[in-house]
Amino acid sequence: MLSVSSVFNKVFFLSAACLAFSSGIARDAAPESPVDLPPWYVLEKAISTPAEASSVSTLVDSGRWADRSLSGLRDALAGVPGVLLQDSFGGFEPPRISIRGSGVQSAPTSRGVAFEMDGLPLSLADGSFNSALFDPALAGRIEVYRGLGAWREAPAATGGAINFVTDERQGEKLRAEGGSWGAMRGMGAFSTAIQGFSVGAAIAGSQQDGYRENSAQRRMSFAGNLAMGGTQFSVFASDLAYEVPGPLTLSTAYAAPRSVSSDVLRDQPMREAKALRIAVQHSVESEDGRFDAGLAWMRSDDWFRQLQANGIGDSVSDDLNARVSAGRRAELFGMEHHFALRGRAGQGWREWRRFVNDVGKTGVIFGDDDLQSTNASLQIEDGISLGRGFAASAGGTMSLASRRIGDLMQPVGSAQNISRSWHDRSFLPQTTLTWQHSRAFAIMAGISRSAEAPTFDDMIVVSGASPRLVRKSQSQSLRQQEATNLELGTRGSFGSVSWDLSIYRSFWSNEILRLADAQGLPRGAVNAGRTIHEGIEASLRWQLIPGAHRLSLDTNSVWTHCRFDDDPIYGKGRLAGLPPNQGMSELLFEDATGWFTGCGLEWTAGRTQADHAGKLSYGGAGLLRVRMGYRARKGWTVFADLRNAADRRWIASTAGVLDLARNPAGTSLFLPGIPRTLIVGVEWLR
Repeated sequence: MLSVSSVFNKVFFLSAACLAFSSGIARDAAPESPVDLPPWYVLEKAISTPAEASSVSTLVDSGRWADRSLSGLRDALAGVPGVLLQDSFGGFEPPRISIRGSGVQSAPTSRGVAFEMDGLPLSLADGSFNSALFDPALAGRIEVYRGLGAWREAPAATGGAINFVTDERQGEKLRAEGGSWGAMRGMGAFSTAIQGFSVGAAIAGSQQDGYRENSAQRRMSFAGNLAMGGTQFSVFASDLAYEVPGPLTLSTAYAAPRSVSSDVLRDQPMREAKALRIAVQHSVESEDGRFDAGLAWMRSDDWFRQLQANGIGDSVSDDLNARVSAGRRAELFGMEHHFALRGRAGQGWREWRRFVNDVGKTGVIFGDDDLQSTNASLQIEDGISLGRGFAASAGGTMSLASRRIGDLMQPVGSAQNISRSWHDRSFLPQTTLTWQHSRAFAIMAGISRSAEAPTFDDMIVVSGASPRLVRKSQSQSLRQQEATNLELGTRGSFGSVSWDLSIYRSFWSNEILRLADAQGLPRGAVNAGRTIHEGIEASLRWQLIPGAHRLSLDTNSVWTHCRFDDDPIYGKGRLAGLPPNQGMSELLFEDATGWFTGCGLEWTAGRTQADHAGKLSYGGAGLLRVRMGYRARKGWTVFADLRNAADRRWIASTAGVLDLARNPAGTSLFLPGIPRTLIVGVEWLR
């Protein structure tokens, strides 16, 4: 059972301990910093209901990383409460992303979190996504929704949503940085208004050699917007390639972290992906309501050469997504009501071909599948202002999901034909109660249901020994995962201190666990029995010394406990892949002339299991980070960012999880963390 007081004390004891160790910090505490937003403030819209105003969400403005390095999504979201991010290979390649324990086991593609741009999906229609496609440098801001906020924004994901907002009004910007391991990154953006039109565009590129063998990578991304009145047209394109150095045994990851296995040298794993998305959105506002509608089409190409045991995947997808929402204020029975109706629909078509990896070359084809996925949801909600700062909301979502696998290679009726159809539906209610004393303090409590359908990566597994690889379909046995979520939170500020604290407990059924074999290669997905996810998401910001010469403290911690609930094999054991505690603490000193310097600690605490049986695990680490720089009054910022300053050897994450590690010492599953790294950069903003 979750002990709130004991865990709360542990969380902030760890924060204090790391502060004492590092004697310093780092987050810009300038007044415009997005972390100082009012309680659960999402966006000021005419239809904002009391429930929407109390959503557990965080907004991260691009100004937050103006004075530090930005290699990828992990840097952009570092310090956001409730988001668990673990490195893979030390660059922009997809980190392991999880919100409240959802999706953490979904390597090599990700699921469990809705990945969006401007409120429309960047994910494929089956819910899977490659987070490396989007460069966060293109975003004007990033919105993170979790808990009850995710119920509204991501009805088809159990974890939450990450929404990248490409604002055509973000101004003119230039940025360049470079440093260790051949890293070079740059971006440029501009915006202007021409005869009633607002035009904005941003382009970003990056490349690096990598600190390990076979870990080079490159990416180019573009985002453009054209807006007139309430209508916005946007285009997004991305082209990337990265090599995959692969996992190591635990002892090798510590002793020789820059090495790769003989299998990697033989098979040369790497991934290339492209995406093109075109979207149009329209909004109409009035004093009493608002109407929004959007439509997006995305074409994505994904070529992934994995190790011999999984072969080469070549996927081409077309996805069409639409959303519509309408809201209206009305007074009924002497109380103000905020009615909202939201609808989402997505359809995806994908051809996925599989080839044998013939010593780094494309071998014979062993699979050709026509995949179709559909998701649809209709949501209705009523938010009621009860007076004296109290508000309540109640609503429900009806969701539908279907998956169809068409085997284009094996004849109908063949024992090897994997053609299948899958579908499910669910009703997801929610209710919340909020007390908002002022814009500086609020308390929220709520309960909600969430559900998520399996992806095609869950439903199709490769088996056999190379070169005799075959595909198997698990679509008949898999069910969608569902959860009942309880949540209590508070967010606010008092004087120079502000905080964000959420406590949650979720009761899951049929949780989809994607497992790997003893070599870390995909083995397929299964439904677990009952599982429980619970934890605390906490952040604290404190202006220790105000005025012209400022000293500020920023600390946050995510405590996560996910376990089986009387499983016949694992009992009440922990689910693998989730560190018990992850966080950061930073102190930052800012001089009136523009100079700043900071020092802090990023940590993973506790024993992280690599298998559900608890036979294989790795320990935590504390990484010292130092940065300094100068902000000129004409919009220039120069900085130097030193990570892992003590050059500590550590484990970043694992390449999937196992059910049981039968040979722990010989299991290649671990991804070593990046060594000491220095990045210097400059940014200009007007």
